[in-house]
Amino acid sequence: RERAQTVADLRKERKFTLPTTIALENATNPFLRVEDPSVKAAMGMKGADPFAVFAAMRERKNSFAA
Repeated sequence: RERAQTVADLRKERKFTLPTTIALENATNPFLRVEDPSVKAAMGMKGADPFAVFAAMRERKNSFAA
């Protein structure tokens, strides 16, 4: 949540949100955390295969309308 707020603040100021680091992405990017139990739980997929979690997350992203 802290990262989301930081990015929102930077965008509001019309500043770049990149570059970033691999460490920060590993900590905050849910697509890189598909094996994390908290990500699986948030997706409603406890115990699911990481590939299934990734595919479901990608499908949700594909149909997301801002």
